[in-house]
Amino acid sequence: MSINRVEFANFVCRFGNDKVMLDYLIEIVLPIFTDDTLVRQRGRENVSAYFFYDVHLEILDKAGSNEIVGVFGQFVKNVNLTRTQVFDPSQGLLILNTHRLVFLPRTQQAPTIQEFESTVRNFAAIKHNQFINATYESRKNSPEKTTKKALRQETPPPEVNVVPLTNLDSVADFVARFDKLRSIDFRLLRPNPTIDAEDTFKDVRGILENIGANSGKLSASNNTDGLDKDTAITVINDAAKGGNSDITLKGTDEHGAILSGSNEDFKVSVPLDSVPQTRPGLVRKLYQTLRDILPASAAGSTAESAEGQAKLNNLAKDI
Repeated sequence: MSINRVEFANFVCRFGNDKVMLDYLIEIVLPIFTDDTLVRQRGRENVSAYFFYDVHLEILDKAGSNEIVGVFGQFVKNVNLTRTQVFDPSQGLLILNTHRLVFLPRTQQAPTIQEFESTVRNFAAIKHNQFINATYESRKNSPEKTTKKALRQETPPPEVNVVPLTNLDSVADFVARFDKLRSIDFRLLRPNPTIDAEDTFKDVRGILENIGANSGKLSASNNTDGLDKDTAITVINDAAKGGNSDITLKGTDEHGAILSGSNEDFKVSVPLDSVPQTRPGLVRKLYQTLRDILPASAAGSTAESAEGQAKLNNLAKDI
């Protein structure tokens, strides 16, 4: 893994068909990152522990009278080897207004965006269960008495997807490695509420929403002649740039060897020429790198709903 190269992703968090991250920001989402008792462990002999450390809320900017708010901290992979304990961090900034994630690995063995996603999913399930139990306890002796089953229907478990962002150059560089591109599979995720008007699969996503599906799949293949690579580059970029599609490519290279790849293989990453040593300096640097690669509207603007933005504005008053 390259050190001091910043990566970017879209953080999609939904609670059933109607609710998104900001609807349960205080109750479920923020505690995923700020509860320092949460630890995810993997392995038996050489155990890896994943957790969030030194997490802070940050005011990043203003959009008119509205605050742009982020969560900044360290995502740590703590590996216990036979005689050594290795503490490998990544630092990251999650922009709550637009769900964009800026991710900075700090060591060669630092945890990846995929490990971040798996850990957030694990912690989100824990926090959701705690929320259901607490709500049940608060209502069981009141006129609003309910059941845990009914509460889970009222607030479904969160579904979390963290999808690396791409651009035309990164997609083109990867597709160029194929001599014959035989198939492309698009796994379309239910996006955050604001869908880009230029989204190639906007109509399909609308169908997914109408039938209550969290994801859908489209496939294109030509095993004989291969797909047109120039057109494929455009389609893949259009589908991937919003961070709402998992994409898998399969084919062969110039030697006939099997070649495959996904968003991870053509993600955008940019070098960080210098890493500020202070937390405020690093927060500003990471936020600026995002603004440098994305349009201002995508890098940081108001939240997708007035209610969500009002929640962020109130949150900012306490920072």
